[in-house]
Amino acid sequence: MKTKAKSRLERLAELCPETAEIVARIQADKADGFIPEPRRTFKECLSWPEAWAFVFHRACLSYRDFLRWEGNKIVCVVWPDPEFDDQIVDVLGKIAERIGRNNDLTEMRLIGTKITPQGVVQLKSIFPKASINSYSREEAERNDTLKYVNTRVKWIAELHANNRPTPQ
Repeated sequence: MKTKAKSRLERLAELCPETAEIVARIQADKADGFIPEPRRTFKECLSWPEAWAFVFHRACLSYRDFLRWEGNKIVCVVWPDPEFDDQIVDVLGKIAERIGRNNDLTEMRLIGTKITPQGVVQLKSIFPKASINSYSREEAERNDTLKYVNTRVKWIAELHANNRPTPQ
């Protein structure tokens, strides 16, 4: 009997037991259709959820923390990475040329990115219904609700509870 080859995630979970819980969450999200399988190139993206999966996979960012879904639509994106620049905006523009503008997105938060004002204008044309706001990393550190789409995530709450000063 032939055994099924293990995925990279399954091999990672075996090699590093600390990641087993994270791997299990990712696999459950994929099984539920929450995370589309990332495409290898932007040219393979056929929908905006696939496009976001591609971009976030390339940036090694968690979908769960930075994309808010309503049904099968992504309505909020938080980009907390200084590597998000006009080149990535250009890729999003090329995707929009192929599959159309994204009218589902209602909010985009840029945290400490390197996007120029011209890049923001281009983002507004790609995501016409989205409010696009830029914040400094310092502003985001002072306001937890800016950094993630879901601040009720257990690990975020624990992280911030441990870092809060105790009352004197």
